[in-house]
Amino acid sequence: MPADVETMFYAGQVPWHGIGTALPEEVNAEQAIKLASLDWDVETAKIVTNDQKRTAVDDYRVTRRIQDNAILGVVKKSFKPIQNRDAFRLFDSVVGEGKAVYHTAGSLQGGSKVWILSKLPGVMEIGKGVGNIDEIERYLLLSNAHDGTRPLQMLFTPVRVVCSNTLGMALDIRNGSDKVTRLAPRVTIAHNIKAKQHMKEAGRMMKAALNYYEKFGDFANFLYARQVNTVQVKNIISEVFPPNQKREVTPTIAQHRMAVEDLFVSGKGHDKIAGSAWALFNAFTQYADHSWAVSAAKKSKEPADRAYSIWMGGAKGLKQRSGRIIGEATM
Repeated sequence: MPADVETMFYAGQVPWHGIGTALPEEVNAEQAIKLASLDWDVETAKIVTNDQKRTAVDDYRVTRRIQDNAILGVVKKSFKPIQNRDAFRLFDSVVGEGKAVYHTAGSLQGGSKVWILSKLPGVMEIGKGVGNIDEIERYLLLSNAHDGTRPLQMLFTPVRVVCSNTLGMALDIRNGSDKVTRLAPRVTIAHNIKAKQHMKEAGRMMKAALNYYEKFGDFANFLYARQVNTVQVKNIISEVFPPNQKREVTPTIAQHRMAVEDLFVSGKGHDKIAGSAWALFNAFTQYADHSWAVSAAKKSKEPADRAYSIWMGGAKGLKQRSGRIIGEATM
């Protein structure tokens, strides 16, 4: 199996993660699965101890790539692989049968995790009619884990154009609510015997949730219009980065706080949104994507782990926590 960076492609400008093979134009699903080297299948196999007794492990299986027998993970017996081609077809059904174009696609962590990113048409203009316009591009992300660590997921990933921050703000849009919560509109499908049945419903569910971007725009404009003073900024940052269990503000915690406070003033594009709650949220997202996630990648020595942290890991959690706290503090 090639290294992760060799199983990615991107179309158009170099993406923020800076890895993968450049293509002259965006591609469709059939091309994407081949160009990203994802045209392979996964199967489960029994686990047997490597000794004279050759004891079988009944409750667990390994997942492996059929083409080269590479082991992708250890899963429960009930795990049913969702093949890459089926995931791509599901994506087509959401964005539009035969019309989906993929911006980037690839695999992470040796093929155990697969992802597809599609750019939706149109640009959101935050602050239009009020002040300087801050543009947000709309993306839809699908991730599938062949190692059993998470279900297949489809979720929204707004990206701020001026600095390429993946915003990932979590909004609860049920019953018309604008309340910020830990839950973003998404589709999750477990790897079990009912997966195919649920995948048939996934397209309908995700299309119904597309009003997320309308709600996201409303909330972003709300933050744009709210000015926050120095005390509010410090209190919010302290709540996002609280003292440890011993109620101590360690040097690391203090460093996190100071970095976000500095970015609130000097973050990229903040001259146009200065002093607003929107600027504060973007200070957190810039820190999460360009410092927090970079640190995670350095620790693992895998550049692709930055993408994982931003979309599905620690950086994503930091952004969602900060969005919730800022929303609650300014409502």
